[in-house]
Amino acid sequence: MFSGLMLSQYTADTLIVEQRILYAAHNKIKALVKSCEILEEVEKVIGSLE
Repeated sequence: MFSGLMLSQYTADTLIVEQRILYAAHNKIKALVKSCEILEEVEKVIGSLE
């Protein structure tokens, strides 16, 4: 059985790991948006957005 402190530490550790995983994905997406690569791929499918 977990004590309240053990459960809160486990939860905090889990959140830190999840944030680290998402940080890498966030940086990749940010780079794709900045380079307009996502926009170009979308426009290939649906046409120009302008």
